[in-house]
Amino acid sequence: MRVKQSPVDWRECQFVSIANAARIAGREPGWAREAIAAGHLEAVRLPTGGPAVVTVASLRLFLDAAREAAPVHQGERGPSLRVVASNP
Repeated sequence: MRVKQSPVDWRECQFVSIANAARIAGREPGWAREAIAAGHLEAVRLPTGGPAVVTVASLRLFLDAAREAAPVHQGERGPSLRVVASNP
């Protein structure tokens, strides 16, 4: 028997892993850990054990707040960094 796997929309879940929370936000897992430490995301440990997970409610609040922030206009760039190396 074959089981058809269909993707589950993260918005329909109560929790997502730290790695998936970062992926949803377009960031690295280290960013999600820092957001948890800063109190921007809520992480909990489930009674069944395992690693900490992020509540989808806190992730949605964080992403909604970021959406309301000033947008970055395409074509505008910040100061550029020029790296010069000398290899004698």
